Parts: sequence; structure tokens; C-alpha cells
Amino acid sequence: MALPSARSALAAFPRLTISNAVASSSRYFSSSSPRPASVPTPTTVSEDRETALPVPFPKINKYLSFPKVTPHRPTHGVHVATLHLQSYQSYNLDLTTQFAVHSAHSLNIPTSLPAFLPRERSLYTVLKSPFVKKKAQENFERRTHKRAIKVFDSTKEAVDLWLRYLRQNGLPGVGMKAYIHEYVEVGFGKKEQQELGQQQQVLSEKKIQDAAQDLVKALSAESEQAEGNALSEGKDVNAESAVNEAAKEKS
Repeated sequence: MALPSARSALAAFPRLTISNAVASSSRYFSSSSPRPASVPTPTTVSEDRETALPVPFPKINKYLSFPKVTPHRPTHGVHVATLHLQSYQSYNLDLTTQFAVHSAHSLNIPTSLPAFLPRERSLYTVLKSPFVKKKAQENFERRTHKRAIKVFDSTKEAVDLWLRYLRQNGLPGVGMKAYIHEYVEVGFGKKEQQELGQQQQVLSEKKIQDAAQDLVKALSAESEQAEGNALSEGKDVNAESAVNEAAKEKS
């Protein structure tokens, strides 16, 4: 009886499929590279367009997001403040920007929709070992996502209240920085110069008075010291004359 060939023996075993491996590595695909149609996409994972990373639990994220709202339209178009937000995680940043727009809408503050600022990318190279394997290096990347919201036609008190509310209820890992613009009447510089001139005049008068008082004190101290020296010299002269008279009487 002849033994079966190696090819026929291998054909008897079922071939292993690698569809699961390809599906598990699909998260590393970039948004620019086309994905093959035969690879099944996971149903519980969705991707973000900006970061091309999997968003875990999209059904839960649906409930965590705020409903869409249209901000109040500015009546006069006076730019009052600008709020800048940045974070290393785009999800927390988007949630914070939505919260900021909704809170401004509830306070009747006209704002613009959040603007997407250019993303900052930082690359770092770290040595794995400083001695033998010094040439072995590791590369790390950090992305900073930024947003901006403009505020129009609102008072300074309302803007301060809105910023304090955002600071108290902000998410960790999201940095906020506000640029507040103040508008004054025409001729404000002249008034400031006049007030500064008056203050400088008052200060100069006070300085002159203080200098005069210090000079009077210094002169009085010098006169007292001179009088004391004169008295001491007079006492010395009297003592010398008394000694001379005593010596004459003895002689």
C-alpha cells in the first residue's frame, strides 16, 4: 500500500483563516489608505474622522454628547472675548466645547460655533539604554487639539460669570484661556494723562515736603551736636585754667 503524498496530507487539514487578525489590526489603518472590502468591520467600534482612532462604545457616546443648538446671533457684532481650548484628547475637548456653547446659550450670550484651530504635533526621541544600546532609540508623538469660541455683545459681568462656570465644571485634561477685550470712550488717553500728571504733581510736592523735613531734622541735629561740642570744649578750658591756678598757688 502506497503512502499518501505530503500535498494530499496537508490538504486534508482545514486551512486557518486570518480574518480575525486583520479585523483586530484594522484600528491601525489610516484614513487615507483604502480598506479592503473583504475585511469585516467591527460593529462595536467606530472611528473618528480627525484622529482615525477607534471610538469605544459609540452607543454610550451618543448619550454623553449634547444636543445640537444654534447660538444666539450677535446684534451689534462687538467682539468682547475669545475662549481658547486645547487638549491632548479630542473627545474631552469636543465635549467641553459643546458644554461651553450650551452654557453661553443658556446665559443669553451670543457666541460663534467652535472653530477648529490647526493641530499641533510634537515628536520626541528617547534613548532605550544609555550605555551599550545607546543607538537604540524610541520615537513618541503627541498631538494637541485646539478649539476657539468668540463672544459678542455681552457685558463684562456676564462673561466673568460664564468663565467661572466653565472653570468650576470643566473636564480634567482640557486647558482654557480667555482673551477679554474692553472698550472705552474716545479721549480716554487724555484723561489718563491728566490723572497721571496730577498724581505725579502730588507725589512731587510730598517728596519736596519730606525732603525739607529731613533737611530741618539734619540741621537741628548738627546744631545740637555743635552746641554739645562747644560745651565740652568750655568745660575742658575751665578745667585747664583751674589746674594752672592751683599750680601757681603752690609755687
